[in-house]
Amino acid sequence: MGLGMILVLENDVDTFDTIMIILTNAGFSTRATKADRVLLDVATIEPDLLILDHNPEAVTTGSGICQAIRSSVHVASLPILFVSASHQLEEHAHAWNATAYISKPFDNTDFCNTVKDILSI
Repeated sequence: MGLGMILVLENDVDTFDTIMIILTNAGFSTRATKADRVLLDVATIEPDLLILDHNPEAVTTGSGICQAIRSSVHVASLPILFVSASHQLEEHAHAWNATAYISKPFDNTDFCNTVKDILSI
């Protein structure tokens, strides 16, 4: 039995693989999503947490996705973890009401502990 379902939107393949390994080894169930279907996946999968790559240069930014989720009454309270190499990560996370944020590159243990803290595990 897993600890919770985590939906992951990460565009960097190496970071995505690392995140999936960390979460799977910690006992979480994981699913990957893409920017063009993340809102549908949030509604249908009903994850316990969304890990969101925040790239301010992308066409669909983490901020935009976070804003859409926060404005939807059905999923507004979904915990969202921003992951980014952006120098303005903290500002973006606070501006869009992300639950937490972690900078790339990250320490695997710190990443896992952040996820557990968000989910109160």
